Amino acid sequence: MRSLLRAKGLAATVVVTLATKIPDILDLQFSDVEGWPGVRSPKVKDFIASHQITADFWYVANPNLTVVETRRLERIGNATEEFLDKIS
Repeated sequence: MRSLLRAKGLAATVVVTLATKIPDILDLQFSDVEGWPGVRSPKVKDFIASHQITADFWYVANPNLTVVETRRLERIGNATEEFLDKIS
């Protein structure tokens, strides 16, 4: 599964990470999908590949920041606002 999905790029990396870190949750979420072989099945890579679609567009609000960095900056901004409100 890893070698096939790695060749597909970032989305594949995300799938591999999720499959190795939270396989039970993935199986629970996709268990109602017709034909879902289970994340531990050798057939899962073909299942995912056969259900992929091309995105018409991809929106990223902050392309140079990770989600973690964005949340950190938001917390810093909120703390700064609170601090400035207290001293004014």
